Parts: sequence; C-alpha cells; structure tokens
Amino acid sequence: MLPEKSDIKVSVTPETLNRGIYQSVVYTAKVSIKGNFNKPDLSALRIDGNTVDWKNARIIFGVEDIKGLSLSPSLYFAGNHYTLKKDNSIQGVFPNMLEAAPIGLGEDDKVASTFELNYEIKGSKSFNFLPLADQTKLMVEGSWSNPSFNGGFLPDDRKVGQEGFQAVWNIASFGRKLPQQWIGLQRIYNFADIPLSREDMIMTSEELSNPASQSSVATDTDMVQVNFLPEVNNYQKT
Repeated sequence: MLPEKSDIKVSVTPETLNRGIYQSVVYTAKVSIKGNFNKPDLSALRIDGNTVDWKNARIIFGVEDIKGLSLSPSLYFAGNHYTLKKDNSIQGVFPNMLEAAPIGLGEDDKVASTFELNYEIKGSKSFNFLPLADQTKLMVEGSWSNPSFNGGFLPDDRKVGQEGFQAVWNIASFGRKLPQQWIGLQRIYNFADIPLSREDMIMTSEELSNPASQSSVATDTDMVQVNFLPEVNNYQKT
C-alpha cells in the first residue's frame, strides 16, 4: 500500500566539473519526506484481517542508485526510529530497495501512522522523483540559475534567479499508474535516465503508445525531473 500524503522538501547543491572542454553537472541533495499512511481497506482486497502477519510488516523505499547515498537514510514511523538497510529478499518491486523490517505492527490500526524519512544523495545531470502518495507536495530548491523542469508534471510555482531557484509541485494520484493498495509483487517503475524535454516527452509518448508497452509500471515520463543545465557563456555560444 502507498502513503496517503507525502510532503517532500529537497535542497540541492549542484556544481560544475570540467574535463578539458567538456562540462558536467553533479549535485548533492538533502531530502526530507514527511507523510502518513491510512488504515488499509482489507474488504476491498477480499482479505481476512486475521490472516495478515502484521508483526512482520515492512516499509520499503526505492532508490535507483544506492551508491549515491551519502549516509544511511533514517526513518521515523509511529514514533519509532529505524535505520533502512538494503534488502534483496523481495524481487521486482524496486530496482534497488531499502527497507525497515520488521516494524512490528500489532494490528491494522497501527498502519494509520505518520512517517518521516531523511537522506542525502549524490547524483549528476538531473534530480528525478516519482510521486506515489495519494496527494504529493514536492518543493525543490537549489543554488543553480539554469534549471529545466521536465517530466510528467510541471511545477505549480517556480522562481528562478541568478542566486538559484525554487519550485513547488502539488500532485494528485489521478495520473498515477498504481492503485492505492494491491496484493502481490508489483514492479513500481522502470527508469531509463532520459533527459526529458517537451519534445522528448512527445517522442517518448509515441514510442510508448503501442499496446505492448502499456502497463501499470511507471517510466521516466511519470516522474518529476529537474535538469541542471550547464551554464553557457558568450565564448561557448560562438
């Protein structure tokens, strides 16, 4: 099951690396995610609550490249602290998965709790985020004067200046490919690291329009992408 609400704040510090005449942009992002889960609707899933193994419930978190994590992510759920660890026992949900397990729920009422997740991650070129909650609020700010906002959702509000940028998204689950809850293993996304622009979105949508590619698995075009474009000076333009 997915969260009911998520409030994400991201502070990004990009920098330019030079190799000869070539430039690349790398960044460090500090991410804070706060939200909550609702009590599951077991009747909709046709599940007898007495058959659910609540004491071995787990919270899982997907990261495309776990090598980019600077510190072990910390999770607070229902007032308890957990350190997320890599887990390969569940295959096919996320390409790379961290988990807090078991979280020791005594009954389904305990699921309806708040959570907070904090982590720091390093990356290059772009920051990509897949909104999964029923209602997601995402705020990204950084010291970069030339960001490009791409992907499946454009920001509701943006401010870009010489000192940096700030952008805010409010995203409902209507465009989400996944249900709020389900039974069995379900692949969440396939990430291809596409540097999306509006033209790329059109081309990719056409490529994905054939029936064989349609599924409940999210792709790059379902994500929020902030692309850190290299600064271009007048010398480079000529």
